This record gives sequence, structure tokens and C-alpha cells, in this order.
Amino acid sequence: MDYYSRFSHEELESKHADILHLYEALKKDTRVWIALSFALIPVSAFILRDFYLLLTNPTYAFYTSKNMNIAEIIALLIHIRALLLHAAFIAFSVSDGFYLGFLRRQKETIEELLTINEAK
Repeated sequence: MDYYSRFSHEELESKHADILHLYEALKKDTRVWIALSFALIPVSAFILRDFYLLLTNPTYAFYTSKNMNIAEIIALLIHIRALLLHAAFIAFSVSDGFYLGFLRRQKETIEELLTINEAK
């Protein structure tokens, strides 16, 4: 609150408008990341099941890497890419959520200072 108390009423209103605009845009963005994360859960579960079956099958233990054809290698790389993409969507939604909380606290602080300034 000390940081914002140095600003004039007009500067506070300008900062409030900027933070409010950023907050609303980020809130929409976060919803997209969360929706994509939930949409990819069945795909990731299927891929993880495939990896589990591959790794627990004793015939594949040391034999697979030597005798894999190009289609199997490409399929494996696509599976890994899908899992990494899903992890990225989750990371984006979590980081956006933390930043959204920070912006909400800043917005509330500025609104409180604007109310104090109007009361004076």
C-alpha cells in the first residue's frame, strides 16, 4: 500500500484502469489454458497407459529399441510431445492463476486507496 500511496488520484485511476484491463484479459486467457488442460486429460491418460504397457511388458524390455520401425518411433515421439504439451498447458494455467491472484490483490489495494482519497 505504501507504493501506491505516493500517486495522485488521477495516477491511481490510470493504474487501476491498466490493472483492470490486464486482469480481465488474463482471466480469459487462463480459462482457455484450463479448458485445454482438461480436454487433454483423456489423451494423456491413454498415452500413459500405453507407456505403462510398453514398460511392463517383459518382451519389450531390451528388445524394443533395437527392432522398432520408423512408424513406432514416430508414434512414440508424438506421444511424448502430447504429454509435454499437456504439461505446458497445466503450467501456463497455474502460472496465470498465480499472476491473476497478484493482480487481484493490486486491484483491491488501488480500489481501497481510491476510496480513501474520495473520502478525504
